[in-house]
Amino acid sequence: MIIKDRPHLGSFISIAHLSGCTENSVELKFANSQRFQYNEVTKKQNLDEIQRLFREFAGFPVELKFSLDMKAEEVEQNYINQNPKRSTINDEIENEPIIQSIIEIFDGEVLQ
Repeated sequence: MIIKDRPHLGSFISIAHLSGCTENSVELKFANSQRFQYNEVTKKQNLDEIQRLFREFAGFPVELKFSLDMKAEEVEQNYINQNPKRSTINDEIENEPIIQSIIEIFDGEVLQ
C-alpha cells in the first residue's frame, strides 16, 4: 500500500527488518549501511505520511519506531566484477561472435 502511494518511502521501508511489534506499535530497524533510507523515513513529513498510511491500512493508529541497527552484519557484494580473472579487450572480442562478425564484415581491427 505504501509502495503504491509513495514508492520511494515504500522501497525504503521494504529493506528494513521487523525487530518487534505489539498490538499498536511496529519497530523496524535499518542496517547501519542504510543510514540514508533511515534518515529519509524519519523526516517529519515522511514519518507523518507513513503513519497516516499505516493508520488507514490498520483502521487504528499504529506507533512506528525506526532505528539503526549498529550490530547488523554488513554484507558487501560486488555485483560489478564477479569474475576475479582480468580479461583483455581481445578476450572479450573472442567471446562475442557479433563483434567478430562486425570486424570481419568491415575488415576491421582492434587497436590497443
